[in-house]
Amino acid sequence: MDVFARRSLLQGRPNPGGGADYVSGLQGTLTPKSPTGSLDVTIRYVPGKLVLAPESFEDYLHLLEELDWPTLEDLATAIVKDISNEMLTRWSQVNVKSAQSGLDHVATHEVTVEDQQPGWRNDDLIFRLPPI
Repeated sequence: MDVFARRSLLQGRPNPGGGADYVSGLQGTLTPKSPTGSLDVTIRYVPGKLVLAPESFEDYLHLLEELDWPTLEDLATAIVKDISNEMLTRWSQVNVKSAQSGLDHVATHEVTVEDQQPGWRNDDLIFRLPPI
């Protein structure tokens, strides 16, 4: 699938906070064809002009289930890039976690990826966030 078609599912609404920095987030699950098993997906971001519409995030996760992802790292990296590019976030963080690694001696597999706009920085806000 074309990356632009995938990203087009992410719809935004005007940011009611204006220029103030705050963190917004959504959590969901998906069960992709590959890797197998249910995955928990958590996104957090500092909005720019837009906030992500929850119903579009649901549609987006549903689409991601239909695609093949070689690794969790590929999936997490794609999500953070999609959110950052479509919502024009100041800062974005994506966590993808699998409770079933498919291996005998590895219980879970988890990936966290971040992205931010060049020059944006708000350590007081970001450092207070609990880990995901």
